Amino acid sequence: MKAIRIFLLSAGLVCHSNCSYLEGFTQKAYTRGYQRAQSENLAREFQWRTQAALNSDPEVPLQKRYYTFQLPAHEVDGVKIEPHSRIVEIVE
Repeated sequence: MKAIRIFLLSAGLVCHSNCSYLEGFTQKAYTRGYQRAQSENLAREFQWRTQAALNSDPEVPLQKRYYTFQLPAHEVDGVKIEPHSRIVEIVE
């Protein structure tokens, strides 16, 4: 009878020490799984937003602006070019 009590007592201590080890292990596994799920969620959200941006019309219509530049007289390969102006279109 005394041997059974000692056996049960020692089994309880072993179980108690292993249970605390298992709690730490499961907590680490939970944390790793949670972090992985968060990372995958961000990647999935980025993918959906990218697809939505590519498939939709722009929310704001593109604005075109025109700028006029005065070019001075200059010479290119022996050819004299008179002063003139150029108009450049900028799309924003």
